[in-house]
Amino acid sequence: MSSTNATRQSESWRRAKRLGALWLVRQGESVSAAAQSMGVGRRTLTRWLSWYREGGLEEVLSRVPGHGALGNECWLSLHQQQELVERAGRGEFRTYEEAMGRTTVGS
Repeated sequence: MSSTNATRQSESWRRAKRLGALWLVRQGESVSAAAQSMGVGRRTLTRWLSWYREGGLEEVLSRVPGHGALGNECWLSLHQQQELVERAGRGEFRTYEEAMGRTTVGS
């Protein structure tokens, strides 16, 4: 399968999932039940419903995954982020746990 076809299938699946979840809520299912049925989180479905109220289906379907919410503010300072990237580039750790100091390299 070409990357173009895979992208189209992914887009189609994303649209179907969103529409299916909205339809279940429209049919009277609770947000939690509809989210579980469609394999998404309750907060995700709540966000989709908010977009729907703002601009209808066009708004829901125009959103790109990962760009709908701002996310949490980073806990690391800019200096800490730069240091982490530099240390990772030098190969000082291989896993998340090592980077967090939970284990030591070579143990």
